[in-house]
Amino acid sequence: TTYTWQTLAELTGLETTPKTDESPGWTSYWSGREFGIDTLYSAGDFTSQMLRPQALSRFAPDGFLFGAHMLPSFHNVTALKDAGLAKVTVLLRDPRDATVSWVHHLRKMGAETRGYHSKIYGLPVDLWDWPHDRQMAFHVRTFLPLAVNWVEAWLEYYADPARELDIQLLLFDDLKTAPRRYFERILAFHGNTAQ
Repeated sequence: TTYTWQTLAELTGLETTPKTDESPGWTSYWSGREFGIDTLYSAGDFTSQMLRPQALSRFAPDGFLFGAHMLPSFHNVTALKDAGLAKVTVLLRDPRDATVSWVHHLRKMGAETRGYHSKIYGLPVDLWDWPHDRQMAFHVRTFLPLAVNWVEAWLEYYADPARELDIQLLLFDDLKTAPRRYFERILAFHGNTAQ
């Protein structure tokens, strides 16, 4: 996901949402405590992510790249509409593949990120001391169902005749097998051209 955002920023010259590393409270953000940071466009992450329409509205007039791992909840869809965002590209990844990647990234980030990730679901205190196969078994039981539900929710929203957002669905395999075409499709859908 981050690769997609960074590449689109390079191709279009658009800014991502403003960096908040210097904002008061930013250090606590990575500890899992994010309130009070006015520049954040959302709270939570993945299945708990909720957009903050007032923050999105500040960025939208000048055009910007906005990425999230959010569900298409009523709150999030309404926040996007309220901010004047009408088109969304959704990158779908096989939940099994996403789970394997998730386990890898959690192991790499280390136990100090447990608080941050508790915004998504509960993690055992000693998870990072477990052997890889036990960690994987835990995430298959806990994270995999969340990832399946995330994909199902976007597919259901896409198929809903009453939906109000224009949705582009892309597959993670598209990025792996034909990256140039993948980015061309995103740019065309949003009416942008590469610089």
